[in-house]
Amino acid sequence: MTGTTPGAGEVGTGEVCVNKPTMPPIDSRTYTIVMKEKVRLLEFLPLQDGCVYLHSALPLLRKGFVVWSLNPNNPKAGSLGWNSLAYDADETFHRRIAQERPDSNACVVSCRGVGNPLMLDIDDASVEPAIREAGNLPDTYTVGSDYTKPFKKHLYFTQTEYSVRMLKGEMNGLLRDATRLVQKVKKGKSRMVHPNLLDVKGCGGGGIVVAAGSVFPPDEEHPGGKKYTCVSEKGLDEIAPIPDWLVDWILSTRATYVSALEQERNERIQNGETVLIPYEEIRNFLFSRSCSLAGCGVGVELREKCLIEQCLRDCEDGADFVKDSTDQIHLLARAPKKLGKPPIFSTNNALRSPAAPLSAKGSIVTAKPTRFGVLATAVQQFPEHLLVTDGWALLQDACIEAGFELRQDESGKKTVRRLLKGKYQRNGKFWKRLSINNTITHRVPNPAEVRKSLILTNQSVANVDSNQVVNRKTML
Repeated sequence: MTGTTPGAGEVGTGEVCVNKPTMPPIDSRTYTIVMKEKVRLLEFLPLQDGCVYLHSALPLLRKGFVVWSLNPNNPKAGSLGWNSLAYDADETFHRRIAQERPDSNACVVSCRGVGNPLMLDIDDASVEPAIREAGNLPDTYTVGSDYTKPFKKHLYFTQTEYSVRMLKGEMNGLLRDATRLVQKVKKGKSRMVHPNLLDVKGCGGGGIVVAAGSVFPPDEEHPGGKKYTCVSEKGLDEIAPIPDWLVDWILSTRATYVSALEQERNERIQNGETVLIPYEEIRNFLFSRSCSLAGCGVGVELREKCLIEQCLRDCEDGADFVKDSTDQIHLLARAPKKLGKPPIFSTNNALRSPAAPLSAKGSIVTAKPTRFGVLATAVQQFPEHLLVTDGWALLQDACIEAGFELRQDESGKKTVRRLLKGKYQRNGKFWKRLSINNTITHRVPNPAEVRKSLILTNQSVANVDSNQVVNRKTML
């Protein structure tokens, strides 16, 4: 497939080039929030005229990319719905967004999956030379993110089976140079940190990069403003799959940084120094702690208090981080979607999960999931009420993620009816959860059925008595 070279600020021409990612699983609380946002946005009339948002969003959307608007209060984050509503938004829906936010910049959204886009966000001048030393970097779609620093760019690749298997999640702030320290100024405070080399986005539960064509107003660092422009020689229809050697280089870079930090930490401990979590690692540290606390069954409110306490006690400049990043800690405490409950703490033996079977050598054999079990788990996460179409989409996404298929044919509808029986009731275009009073029903017996049952009972008793008499005569 051939493509044309896009000009500065454009996003190229050609056919759909990548697999369109599907929405990752979300919990019922998040689903309810984004559905309210969807209903709110549907009230806007589609904007037909061109604007800043449509200029950057629509060309990418027509190539098969998932796009969304950026948060006006945080240019590095997507607005509400970026990791949920964006995956199913069509051109008309984006025109409704443009009616409310015509001057908003756009972002490209992706998540883990073979064929989905994966973006390398390069932040340091040493990265690209190091990559080219490791292997032959293929030509692919590239967006320049800072005209004052040509090395800052976004390299787009498509994910492969190898990259999906090796890259387990988003890698933001995880790839740093432990051999250098640079000065970083944040909210008027200066501190020395290890420089970030690059971020890997779109390989986990959801990541974004600013789209080509986005423009930011002038600031101290960019007096002439900041514009994201396409600088690649290839069009969007020629995005290259990420090479296996590049995946290995990313993992090796992370391992080198972690090893250097561990070595530095051990040396300082041997010298009798108090070792704290580096400032640039605080977010990753708190996310790890939040997941651990959630796994132990700690609730959200107590989890947030624990994160604040550990930040103040164990992190470098933890008080500044708590003061400046209260909202971030609030979100980190709510990042884990499920609470763990180890079986040994369960008060009801009937609720405990059965022990996993053991093989002949004593290793645990994991039972293969069934399609019905996957669907039953998905139904448990449904909100109080939802659209039938949305419910089917969630069930089909759960099946695809587990390697199964669910079609809206007679067999599939029969399975879904069996799943929802006694739990949800269809009301027009919605599924509504049944209350306890609705699920407990008492059937009033029919008088004719009662009389018939009594007659049959008397006949059976008479037959038993006659048989016993015959048996006694035979014995005598």
